[in-house]
Amino acid sequence: MSETKHAATRPAKRQPRKPAANKTVAPLPEKPVVAPEPVPMPATETVKKVKAKKTPEVLHRTPMGFISAARVRTNMDKLTLNKAVNEESKPMRQALNQLETAETRLKNGGYTEGETFVPLTAELTKQYNDTVATVGPKKMEYTLKLDALARERVRFSNNAPDVLSVVCGELINQLVTHTVDNAISLDKKIIKVSHLHSDSVSKLSLYPLIRNLPSFMAYERKFASENSSVQLDKMRKELKDKLWRDFRARYNKASLVKEKKVDPAPLSAPVTEDHAEEVVEEEVDESTDGKTSFKFYVVQECKYVIGLDKYKEKGVRISTEIKDYLSDLLIEFIQRVAFLVQRTAEAMTRKTINKTAIMKTVEKLLIDGHTPTEAISYVSTQVPDPALYDAEVKKRNDAKAAGTVYKINLESIPKVQGYTVVKTVTYPDVEFKMLEEKVNAALVFSATPAVAANTTA
Repeated sequence: MSETKHAATRPAKRQPRKPAANKTVAPLPEKPVVAPEPVPMPATETVKKVKAKKTPEVLHRTPMGFISAARVRTNMDKLTLNKAVNEESKPMRQALNQLETAETRLKNGGYTEGETFVPLTAELTKQYNDTVATVGPKKMEYTLKLDALARERVRFSNNAPDVLSVVCGELINQLVTHTVDNAISLDKKIIKVSHLHSDSVSKLSLYPLIRNLPSFMAYERKFASENSSVQLDKMRKELKDKLWRDFRARYNKASLVKEKKVDPAPLSAPVTEDHAEEVVEEEVDESTDGKTSFKFYVVQECKYVIGLDKYKEKGVRISTEIKDYLSDLLIEFIQRVAFLVQRTAEAMTRKTINKTAIMKTVEKLLIDGHTPTEAISYVSTQVPDPALYDAEVKKRNDAKAAGTVYKINLESIPKVQGYTVVKTVTYPDVEFKMLEEKVNAALVFSATPAVAANTTA
């Protein structure tokens, strides 16, 4: 009984595992490797890089200023006084150059490129023969016409462009200084055209040089129109307020409250004027600024002014519009004054425009509109006897009535002690004298050997 029970409770004996059949298992197909899709990044707003505020660069300003004399010469010579002569002579010069090239290459049978001689093709030979046949008969005519045009060309002395460039530099310096002062008084950081056209601009000593320029007059009209609109709106508001006060006083309605118009809240912060316009922070490259513009030199003058000690910590910057505007003013001024200078030189019986002609013209422009002071003085001297002179005049009138001629000989009339009048007309020329001193100092500076060597290099 006990053995049976023990056997019943004993676990069954484990059977040995049969060896697995030797069979080949096919490899699982490889899954293609798929590159993970890029995780979309949240859209980022384009943030405009703001340059760190830096202290304005202090530029060294020589007596010659920053305005290029060569650029002044180009605007005064090629683009103004000699513009018609250049346009007339250009096609004839080109034709003569083409004729010379054609004759030379036909004579040599080819031309040289580098160190290689290139013989003429049949097509080039025909082209050069056509040029000789067309321009050849007109060679003498073109030559004589070019000589005639050369005699009519306006010429300039060596220092004439220097003189006018100094005048332009002083003009821009005054305008920029005035504009910066006005912008600072209005608590603005960017100098703009509107800051130049203030009432005080007429008090500048060189203001007569720009007041009649087309661009200046156009902006004056623009700002005058805007100011008149603002004044009209102000007058309307004041009249409306006065009528309301009268109504309340008449009917004694103290409880009446004037309804105020509430403007809706702006959706976004308003853009201030100082950030509403692009600012010229980088220096304009002269090589890419054309051959007639003064933008590069205007920026230099602006940087010099705002780099002065009294403006250095104000954080004033230069707007694009003021740079373009001042450049346009300079071009218009040079074009205007060039013809006036030519008239002055002709009145001086000179064909070459020099310093004297330029400064006399500038002086006339500066005194224009000023009231002169007249002074009369007497100088004791010998004069013809008045009684005898009147008798001679009567003889001349009688002879004229009779159809004859009687000439008065003043030398035959006895002299008596009398007076002559000296009339002196004085114009306020303090501003011109100061400008003339700066021009003379600049010419002395430019004549120093070191400066002359750098100029000719």
